[in-house]
Amino acid sequence: MHIYPYKTKEFIKEGRESLNRMYSAKNGEELRRALVSFLNATRFCTQILLADYKNELVGFNDWWNKKYIFLNEDPLCKFFVKTRNAVIKKGEDVIEINWIIKGPGVMKGPLQIGPDGTVYTAIVKNDSFEWVPRKNVKGHKIISWDFNNKPPTCVNKKANILCNEYLELLDSLVNEFINKFGSLN
Repeated sequence: MHIYPYKTKEFIKEGRESLNRMYSAKNGEELRRALVSFLNATRFCTQILLADYKNELVGFNDWWNKKYIFLNEDPLCKFFVKTRNAVIKKGEDVIEINWIIKGPGVMKGPLQIGPDGTVYTAIVKNDSFEWVPRKNVKGHKIISWDFNNKPPTCVNKKANILCNEYLELLDSLVNEFINKFGSLN
């Protein structure tokens, strides 16, 4: 009998594809959609493995119990579980985006770039600001992004590095599963 976690490997692949979409996102909405996809795909990696093999594969439960303890204690795993819950369950915005505006043109007054990439300028009305969206602002793009909720053990690492490390951790877990249970006769 040959055991191979096809569905779990597909979710790891989807996580990598989502991370690539985060790299190439042109606006905040694309970046956030790719992040949600990444968080769901990485969560499903372990859920599917557990759903497919718990109480079905001899030795799996003991192996999984040890891995479960590790995953629950690992700071990177805890960070991504917390981040997933914040984004998926609570709708929180956990990323900061740095933008750049290049090109000819003049804009006066304070500027803001909204989470979706819309450029706003301030107009003074009755001693307060009113933020007005600017149309056709060319040349603004995402130059970097990061998580705004990183734990102390991860503050010196950029978001893309953390995402890659998390995918590698999950992939090594699945590869360990394959080495242990892949060829059962």
